[in-house]
Amino acid sequence: MEIVRTADISIVTLVPGAGDDVQALKAGIMEIADVFVVKQIDRDGADRLVSAVESNLSLHEYGPGQWRPPIVRTVATTGEGVPELVEAIRRFREHSQPGSRRDGERAARREFGSSSRTG
Repeated sequence: MEIVRTADISIVTLVPGAGDDVQALKAGIMEIADVFVVKQIDRDGADRLVSAVESNLSLHEYGPGQWRPPIVRTVATTGEGVPELVEAIRRFREHSQPGSRRDGERAARREFGSSSRTG
């Protein structure tokens, strides 16, 4: 969780069939991700993994102007989804300009990272 305090953006990459759907639920990753990437979307279980992440995101109520992490589907060997990932990063950066509401959220996340490391 140290990354939460230092990174400008947290991209959580998940792989179908690797147990990532269960790990995402357990590890608290849902709270730190700014963008989710499900890679190897052409593999069995990819749709199930996307659904699991989407279900978890739907448990959180996002207020007006609050960032909701997108789920980007990619296939590295073909480049599928890469333009969408670049666009998601651009949108996040635009949303988190200094002085924005997101700037305050990032400060809270840095505090979360600090307290979870010491607690």
